[in-house]
Amino acid sequence: MRDFKRCGKIDCTRRRKVYQINYGVYGFGPKFSWPSSQVPSSEAPSDQAPLEQGPSVQVPFKVLSALRPSANIPKAEGKDARLRVPSAEGATELPSAESEWEELGAPIGVGSPTPLEMLAGHGVVAAAEEGDQWALDQKLQKAALKLRDEMVANARREINELCAKVQTDSSVKQIQIRNLVDELVRKTQALEQSEATRRADEELLGKLQAQCEELKAQRAATEVQLAEVEDRNRHAADRTREE
Repeated sequence: MRDFKRCGKIDCTRRRKVYQINYGVYGFGPKFSWPSSQVPSSEAPSDQAPLEQGPSVQVPFKVLSALRPSANIPKAEGKDARLRVPSAEGATELPSAESEWEELGAPIGVGSPTPLEMLAGHGVVAAAEEGDQWALDQKLQKAALKLRDEMVANARREINELCAKVQTDSSVKQIQIRNLVDELVRKTQALEQSEATRRADEELLGKLQAQCEELKAQRAATEVQLAEVEDRNRHAADRTREE
């Protein structure tokens, strides 16, 4: 029970000092007044002054080395070093607050960056990486747009050339078709004229053949009449000689 009270007092003292550091250095954290019952009687006079100072306390920030093994905790030796657990009495005996807060108040070395500087460095690196990524995205976008414009221009040029070729071919074909139609019309007209001429020739030939038949008939009749006239004349001549 006595060890438990002692641990509680030490924990309260540590938390109070952390609040003092946060409020004094960074200006955040509530002003927390610890009850006098929770503050050990031996440390109350020495810890009262920092609480009254408030924000005027200026202590450089340094990471608390609370995780370091305490010198007061007994260590095992030999084979039992891995298995031996420190007793409760040794575990509760933490380093004095004065030595730890002296380490906290010690100035930070020139070569070691502060957490704020580390955060700022990370922010600068992240901003630079983001800027590089943005520039790369812009370049890729410009390249993609340029490639798209080139593809569209090539496609339009090919389409225009194809349309011009189709129009030229269609014009040539239309001219050829027109010429063929004109020639077909001329030949059709010539054929019709030849048909008309042939029909006229056939009619004329028929008429001539009919006239030839008539002339043949007339000739035959004339020959018969001539033969009769010759017979008559011969008979007349014979009678005249007989007389």
